[in-house]
Amino acid sequence: LWLQESGYEAMAGRDPISSDGLLLLQNVLQKNSFTFSTFVETWRELNFSLIYWTNTGSERVQRAEITELLFSVGVQYLCNRDDIYSQVAGLFLLYVIFFVQPCQPRILIRLIPPQWATIVHLHSQLQSKKVKFRAVVVCSPVLDLTGTAELFWVSLL
Repeated sequence: LWLQESGYEAMAGRDPISSDGLLLLQNVLQKNSFTFSTFVETWRELNFSLIYWTNTGSERVQRAEITELLFSVGVQYLCNRDDIYSQVAGLFLLYVIFFVQPCQPRILIRLIPPQWATIVHLHSQLQSKKVKFRAVVVCSPVLDLTGTAELFWVSLL
């Protein structure tokens, strides 16, 4: 349901890009030492920077589609997981993909209000834990006319 509401309904199936994104997040979580540096280390171990060079079948997957698919994985982990570690992992994925995407102009992260509420709640949880993850969510959405949060920033310490 969250996929349909957030505009990611076309990506609900397990495609190779989403599977790679899930693999990345699962490997990060298995390390039991969650910091942004752990995320980056796992990204490098898996050569994830090559994700935009993916070729599925006879047609090259469009870079915008890859970005959207990875955003959907990040949103899934951020909004549909109960544990804070998975939520932060999803947030890290969204943050990195937003800034490394080769798309110009950048593709924005589409969120519906309940998903935005999850980010705000995560922010308060991190503050109450004295930011043990060394991540600070700066809640500054850019809203379109429909009131859907289009973008958020994450500041990493």
